[in-house]
Order: sequence, then C-alpha cells, then structure tokens
Amino acid sequence: MFAQRFEQGQLGNYGQADAALRGAKGFTDLDMFRAAQLEMSIVRMEQQGVRNARPMAEDAQKLIDVAVTKVGLQRLSVVAEVISRGLVFNIPNWLSVLNLQWDKGARFGTAVQTMTPGTALEGSQPSLTASNIPIYATMIGGDFGVRQMAAAARVGTPMDTTAIEEWTRATNESIEDQAVNGSVLTVSGNSAAGLLNAPNRATFAYVDNEAWTAAGHSGEDILTDVQAGITQLQNDSFFGPYTLFVNGPYNNKLNIDFKSNSDKTIRQRLEEIVNGGEGLRIVAADLLGTDRTVIAQMTSDVLDVVQGQQPTAITWSPEPGFVTMINIMACMILRPKDTAAGTSGIATGFTT
Repeated sequence: MFAQRFEQGQLGNYGQADAALRGAKGFTDLDMFRAAQLEMSIVRMEQQGVRNARPMAEDAQKLIDVAVTKVGLQRLSVVAEVISRGLVFNIPNWLSVLNLQWDKGARFGTAVQTMTPGTALEGSQPSLTASNIPIYATMIGGDFGVRQMAAAARVGTPMDTTAIEEWTRATNESIEDQAVNGSVLTVSGNSAAGLLNAPNRATFAYVDNEAWTAAGHSGEDILTDVQAGITQLQNDSFFGPYTLFVNGPYNNKLNIDFKSNSDKTIRQRLEEIVNGGEGLRIVAADLLGTDRTVIAQMTSDVLDVVQGQQPTAITWSPEPGFVTMINIMACMILRPKDTAAGTSGIATGFTT
C-alpha cells in the first residue's frame, strides 16, 4: 500500500531520496513510508526555521538527506513493528512541546439494552489519572571540514556519507534502546518507560525456570511459556492481537523443529496461536536482555510511538566558517500505557 501510494506521488517527492529508493533493490513499504516521513520532517523543521541556516548548497544537503534515508529504519525492530501497525501519535511542532500528558482510565459503567432510546442512562464517569512523559530529542553528530563541504557542493562531486549513515544508525539504536529499556532522561520526576519497565506490566516465568536456549527446553515448553504470558494478558482483559518480541539467541531457537520429526518449526507453531483475529507475530529485538521476552497487545490503548520527527540532518557553520556541524536529530519515543485499574497490555517473560 505504501509503495503504491509512493509511486503515485501521494507520499511526497523528495528528489534524490525518491530516486535512490526507486532504484534500490528490495526496498520495502516501510522504506517508502520512511522517505515520505523524512520529507515531512524536513518541511516541518524548515517551517520552524531550524534548517534555514544550513551552510551548504542544496545538492550537498540532498546527499546528506539521501544518506539518512538509506539507513531508514535499520536497528528499529520494536519501533518499526509499532509503526507498521499504525500506532503513531504525531506531534507536528514538537519543539514547542516539553511534555505529553494523557489520562489513563479504567472501564466504567454498564451499557443498557432498551427498545426506547430516550431511556435515562446511568450517569457514570471514568476514573482518570494523568500520566506524563518528557518530549526530548535524540541526536548525535560531528563536523566536516570546509574543503570537504566545498567539494560536496559541486554538482557531480561525491561526498563520503559514511559518517552520516553511522550517526543515523546510532540515533536509531538509542530510540530502540528507549523502546526496550526505557529512557535514562528524567524531567520533573517523569521519564519514558520501555517494554521491560512498562508500568503495571504483567510477568510470566518459563517452564522449569529454564532459558529457551537450554538444551532441555523444548518447543512444547516454549509454547507453554507463550501461552502463560497470553493468559496473564487475557486475565487483565487484553485479548489481542499480540506481538512476541524475542532476543537474538531466542529468535534462533525458534527456527529449529517444534519436536522430533516435526513438519514445522517452533516459530511456525507459535504463529498458529490466534488472538484478536490475528496469528501471533514474532519480532527479533536484539536489544532485549538475556533470557527476556515480551508479549504486547498491538492496540493504541497499550502502546504507540510518539513521533515529532524521524531522524533528520541538521547543519550549521560556527564562526569563522571553516567547519560545518552536522547533527542527526530525531524525536521518536515509545509510549507504553497502563490503566487506572493497574493493568497493562504488556507481559514480560523471564528466568528467576
């Protein structure tokens, strides 16, 4: 869907970024969406005056923007999964927003069945509790010499954008680390939690307290573990659809046979678990800690990505102008949510 809309020009047309993606082999719908989102971020930042002082020619700036687009969503496993589900809360002018507050509530009242729509209804009111997270920037960068930038400004002269790509990956990794482990930044007592420290998350232990990578931990055991986590969520009235996040070694374990002489792998068997009208999705998230797993209901009342700006290159030249500073800046924050009743649609698995 994204690819079709991109080709039809409905998601933007940002010069070399378009050409680079159309000419690349194996580009994905998310790559298309990423290019369009990058253009939107650039337009917003130029409207806010952040990029108005860029010291380089447009062709050089486009080379940098294409390098950022090339990296795209690399290293964003959890965040990419949430975005792909459409669970995004956009903040167009994020520089003017210092914190985001929302009310967490609990189910309340009882619906009535009546033949008379004018029937007087119960005057029920929700019990709401405010939650806050700081809206912060994730950024990294460095400087380029005046001669390197002058060469890049010449049409047809290549510019080595390796550093730009690495800075973009580092930005993505920091965004993903917050999504998994939470942010270390605290403002007025508030911080952005991740999956592993989400408020009021449920927990489940593995069969026999064994790691999934243990030789004796079978496919049947892993199936039991996952079903235990899902049961915890259902007990809290979260009925799916679900995504299972696993670390690298656990992801590898899922590729072996479910049991001896089986016609399917452990992964295939787990994907047959259906809740909320969908089969279980499995995503490898290598920033998850040792022996940790997470099952999350993929709906907006459980989690989303607060997005002010995807990774974008910001450039300026300090006096006397012999170097150009380049920062890769983003505002993307995973937001786990819980209820006023003390429940959450997130369950974490562990060994004790």
